[in-house]
Amino acid sequence: MCLATSGPGAIHLLNGRYDAKLDHAPVLAITGMQETSVLGTGYQQEVHLEHLYEDVAEYNLVVDNPTQLPGVVDIAVRTALARRGVAHLSFPNDIQVADADADPWQHVAPARPPATAPGTKPGEELIDDCDTLFLVGTNFPYTEHLPEPGSVRTVQLEADPTRAGLRIPTEVPVIGDAKEGLRALLPLLTHKTDRSHLEKYQKEMGKWRRQMDGLENPKRDPIAPQYVVGVIDEFADPDAILTCDSGTIATWAARHWTIRDDREFYLSGNLATMAPGLPYAIAMQHAFPDRQVIAYVGDGGFSMLMAEFLTAVRAGLPIKVIINNNNSLGQILWEQMVLGYPEHGVRYPEPYPDFSRWAESCGGHGQTSRPRSSPRPS
Repeated sequence: MCLATSGPGAIHLLNGRYDAKLDHAPVLAITGMQETSVLGTGYQQEVHLEHLYEDVAEYNLVVDNPTQLPGVVDIAVRTALARRGVAHLSFPNDIQVADADADPWQHVAPARPPATAPGTKPGEELIDDCDTLFLVGTNFPYTEHLPEPGSVRTVQLEADPTRAGLRIPTEVPVIGDAKEGLRALLPLLTHKTDRSHLEKYQKEMGKWRRQMDGLENPKRDPIAPQYVVGVIDEFADPDAILTCDSGTIATWAARHWTIRDDREFYLSGNLATMAPGLPYAIAMQHAFPDRQVIAYVGDGGFSMLMAEFLTAVRAGLPIKVIINNNNSLGQILWEQMVLGYPEHGVRYPEPYPDFSRWAESCGGHGQTSRPRSSPRPS
C-alpha cells in the first residue's frame, strides 16, 4: 500500500504505480483530494485523480460517503489481488475527518452499502426464511432484499474473484464456472428426506403463479399488459428467443414468461439501458435465422429506435415486435411516485401514436389491438 496527498503528491505516485501495473504487482494506492464543497472551482492543487488514475488502476474510486467503507476498501483490495494490479481510492479532506459512520444522504436505492428489483413474492419470503444462502453466478445488486449480514451462512460460486462477497459477506467463496462448479458439488450433497421447507415454498409459488394468471384477464379495459405477455408466452415457439425493453416491460416479461424447453430470454439486466428489445431481436434473428424471435417493447423505447424496424425489414428479418403503447414512461412514472418526486414529463397527450402505420410504411406488417379487439393470433 502507498499513500499520497492530493494534487502533486498523487501525481508523483504514478510512475511507481505504472511499475506495479506492468509487473502485475497488487498495490493499493490511497490519495487525498480537496474537500467536496470546493471541487470544480479550480481550487489550489485541484486535480481530479479518478481521471488521472483511470489508465493505471484496475479499481478506481473517489469516496464521497463514509458509509461506503468498509465495502469499497474490501473491493479495492480484492480487485488488486485478483487482477494483480493497482487499486486506487481517493478521499476528499472532509471525508477524511468525518465520523466513520456519518451518512449525510437520504437513501433512495433498494440497497444498503455492502458490508464486505425484487423477484417473486415467495422468493422474497424464502430469503427471510432461510438459514443458508447459496449464490450462483449472480451479482444481485438489491442488497436490501438479501439477509442481514451474519444472519445466515452464505456460500457463493462465482467466476470473477472480485465479485465473491461483494454484496454480502461470504463464508465460503468458491471461484469457478457455475455449471462446472455445480457439477463438482453434486456428489458432495446429502439427500434429505424432510421436504417440508421445499414443499412449503413450492406451494407458495403455485399460489403466486395463480395470482399472476388472474392478472392476465382478457376483459380488462384497456388491454392489460399482463394479458398480452401471457398470450406471447402461450403461443411462442418452444425454442423462441424473447427480448424486452427495460422498465415495467421487464417486470411483466419476467413474471409472465415461462422460459422452458430451449427458449431464451434477453434483457439489459445490469445496465437497464433504454430500448434494447428491438436491437437485441435484430441481432438474434441475424445469429439464429431459423428460430422465432419476439421483442416485447414499450412505446417510449420503440420511439427511440423505431428506425431500426426499417433496418429489420430491409434485411429480411422476420422478427415480431409487440409494443405496449400506454402513451407514458411507466417505470419513471412509478419511480417519481415512490420517491416522492413531482410528476414531470412521463405522460403524453392524446392521440396515441399508431406504430402499426409506421410498420406498414416500412414494408412490414402492422396491426393495432384495442380493448374490443384481441391480440390473440387468429
